[in-house]
Amino acid sequence: MLVLGRNLGDTIIINENITIKFMKGKGADFKVAIDAPKEVKIVRGEVDERQKEREAKFAYLDS
Repeated sequence: MLVLGRNLGDTIIINENITIKFMKGKGADFKVAIDAPKEVKIVRGEVDERQKEREAKFAYLDS
């Protein structure tokens, strides 16, 4: 895992086609803009966790 300190307005570029820009910040609350191709799945961590928990809970139905 790469950990970076960034200032507001700074960007991070991943694979030449994904740009992350730090838009607003106040204390621990901040906003991030992500520009990526449509085929790149972007999901908040807590949403991904809930999806995985749901899938595990109902995995027996697929058997």
